[in-house]
Amino acid sequence: MKIPGWWEFAILALAAFRIWRLASEDEIFQIPRRKIVRLPNKWQEGETIPDGYRIELAKFISCPYCLGFHISVVIWLLWLWQPEWTTGLSVPLAISAAVGLTEYFSGD
Repeated sequence: MKIPGWWEFAILALAAFRIWRLASEDEIFQIPRRKIVRLPNKWQEGETIPDGYRIELAKFISCPYCLGFHISVVIWLLWLWQPEWTTGLSVPLAISAAVGLTEYFSGD
């Protein structure tokens, strides 16, 4: 079994974080996320949770250990299959994650 070197690992880890962030928290995927968990688009925090809301699925999507693990496994399997392509396609995601984390930790 192949294991990525430290540089590839860092790129793949940052890419997995960025994909998790996109899926669980970023505004761009808010509508698909709400459809998946059956939360109406017009629902606001503080209102009564509607019938049919998939609370366990919502917890899974927002959990970095839960969804993040599955994303990491997929990225690792893709890396085992096509290491150069997977690493190359992960670089923009890793850079994006680094930018976001830099902004977060800079305190601005």
